[in-house]
Order: sequence, then C-alpha cells, then structure tokens
Amino acid sequence: MGSLLFSYLPKIIFLFKQRNTHLKIELVELSSIEQVAALKNRQIDIGFGRVDFDDPDIIRTKLRDEALVLAIHAGHPLARKEGIFFKELVDQDLIFYPKNDQPNFHTRYRLYLQNKI
Repeated sequence: MGSLLFSYLPKIIFLFKQRNTHLKIELVELSSIEQVAALKNRQIDIGFGRVDFDDPDIIRTKLRDEALVLAIHAGHPLARKEGIFFKELVDQDLIFYPKNDQPNFHTRYRLYLQNKI
C-alpha cells in the first residue's frame, strides 16, 4: 500500500486543476510543522501531512489510514512471527528517516520507543 502522496494525490491535483482552470495552483514542499505555520500565516491554503497535532486554528481531515511497515532481515528472530507488536521493538536498533529533531512522523514513534510505550 503506497502513501497518499504517491498514489492518490497526483490524480486528485490533476483533476482539481482541470476543473478549476481559473485557480493558480502551486505545489510547495514543506515539513508538517512548516505547513502548520504557513497555514496560520495564510501563505498556503491546504497542506498534507502525517504528524498528529492539535491546533484550534487548523481544521484537519483524515484522508486515509496507512500501514506501518517494519523491514527486517530474514534471519532476524522477529521475521518468523506472523505479526509484531510495537512494544516488541523497544530494545531493537532501528533506523528512522529522516534523522532530525524536527517533529515529524518518525519522531512520534521514536518517542514511543524511548518511553517504553
């Protein structure tokens, strides 16, 4: 299952542009936190992101649930299991992308693991 960004969004934008030729549509790449600030400053009209946040000035609509996937070596003990609970990853060495301190989709899961869920 692909992300909304790569699966449905291009088609949605294409169809929207076809039906609204009078509108100027410009795509700008921003982090989720940058999007919130840009929405509040009226620099952008709409944003797409995965970071969960509460802000009374922003109206959010869930478009889709996406599966979280774990990629592990076939010889890893967890690879033999049919399903894995998130708490089973607490003591595992994990690689997250992007590696930065900016709040994003991955920082949420790093915090869960650091707090031992």
